[in-house]
Amino acid sequence: LDNRSRILDSVITNAFIRNSFTNHFTTATKYSFIYSNQELHKKVSFSYFRTNIEIAGNLLRATSKIFNSPLDTTNNSYLIFGIKYAQYIRIDMDWRRYIYLNRHSTLAMRFLSGLGLPYENSSAMPFERSFFSGGANDMRAWQARNLGAGSFQGPAKFDQIGDIKLGANLESRFEFISVFEGAAFIDAGNIWLTHEDPARPGAKFELDKFYNEI
Repeated sequence: LDNRSRILDSVITNAFIRNSFTNHFTTATKYSFIYSNQELHKKVSFSYFRTNIEIAGNLLRATSKIFNSPLDTTNNSYLIFGIKYAQYIRIDMDWRRYIYLNRHSTLAMRFLSGLGLPYENSSAMPFERSFFSGGANDMRAWQARNLGAGSFQGPAKFDQIGDIKLGANLESRFEFISVFEGAAFIDAGNIWLTHEDPARPGAKFELDKFYNEI
């Protein structure tokens, strides 16, 4: 553990990214709502909607207060079993619309968004609960975690993650010949931070310019 910490400190100088990779303990409560009016075995237009709300660390924070747990001054946080615990709220949403044009073609639309806010015992979202762009199911012109954040274009020495995500897809799916199918698509989106990061200029979400960074 100590050796890994030294490697993180020497290779990753960005405190935000380094904090996301360090050991942490997570206990979370998650609520999911899913709606779909798809009719099975029928080729008709339908909609799909899913939203998740996740809250982590509040129970552990309350336990720390009850037992007057000492503050670890090394990283200015409270520990459980000697490990820092994560505290955050995370909300994400995914809406899709499938329009059946005819038995050979379908138009698919998708919009997704997300927001993660660390607080009290956390200064950054855990790596595995942060948002990213790119990959086969997202922004297909980029590899996963290789886009953003914001207008930041520096050397990618680590996976790019963020606190905010916006994305949209428009795709036309059609048959070529028999079982061969094709698709024409447009993807748009990006990720951002909720705060300034000196190591990643342009990564913060700004209402007056975020649309230029999509």
